[in-house]
Amino acid sequence: MAEPSLVGGGEEPEERVIEAAHRAGMPVTSHEIYPAVAYGADGVQGVVEMLQTELARYMEMAAERILPHVADRPTSIIRAPDGIEGETFFQRHAMKGSSPRLKLIDVKQRTPYLAASDVGGLVAIAQSGGIELHPWGCKPGDPETPEQLTFDLDPDEGLDFEDVIAAARLANVHDLISSLPNGYDTQVGTNGDNLSAGQRQRVGLARALYGNPFLVVLDEPNANLDAEGDAALTDSIRAVRERGGIVIVVAHRPSAVIAVDKLLFMKGGRQVVFGPKNEVLKQITGDNVQPIRNPGT
Repeated sequence: MAEPSLVGGGEEPEERVIEAAHRAGMPVTSHEIYPAVAYGADGVQGVVEMLQTELARYMEMAAERILPHVADRPTSIIRAPDGIEGETFFQRHAMKGSSPRLKLIDVKQRTPYLAASDVGGLVAIAQSGGIELHPWGCKPGDPETPEQLTFDLDPDEGLDFEDVIAAARLANVHDLISSLPNGYDTQVGTNGDNLSAGQRQRVGLARALYGNPFLVVLDEPNANLDAEGDAALTDSIRAVRERGGIVIVVAHRPSAVIAVDKLLFMKGGRQVVFGPKNEVLKQITGDNVQPIRNPGT
């Protein structure tokens, strides 16, 4: 939200967004201030003040990217009518004074949900102090048909950071994280876009190990790992087993199963053989069984 185009050059930002909002059929009249967090190219965090009209301008600018994910889907809106530091609340249903630019979606046996269908709807949400959109993961206009699943993995507010570091150490990724520009405070992007595929996989392992779970399920955990990452994965699996935990590994690359003791071999979606690892390997490869080693060792 800290685009340079929002502040300066030509008309005042408020004049530009009010004109844009009128074009969208949604006049903007409120000028509440919204403190917003911005990150520079160097990853340094700063705080800027954003007018509600600038929030509307942002909605208009980002509409092309936002609408494919929210248009014509029931949406819960986090509103902050008194600014982000004031009281916030969820709005799912129409209230007195709700904008006519927002449509209602029938969700069966419930009160109809609000939804935006165009840029005017997004501007209306900004006008009402809407700062977050939480759409259903359904097909547009069809709330009963799922289109995508979203897993919210945000940590609990009471999270003990020492436990985070412990999980990173268990996954042998603490040194990697510490080497990043700002260590554990480094901004890596919404989907870890600033990390390599292997780095994302190693950080994902640490998240799986957080809290010392008894059962850990790893699906292709070494698909993008190099030799160092493979060794770290093997050590992590051993560590979980040594404390009495169970690790289930689904993998194609043999190096992923170095530290497991039992093996299930499947073909065509059906079990072929299950038992102690070396015995299973002997059955599926014949007598030519070689010890499985990490790549590069």
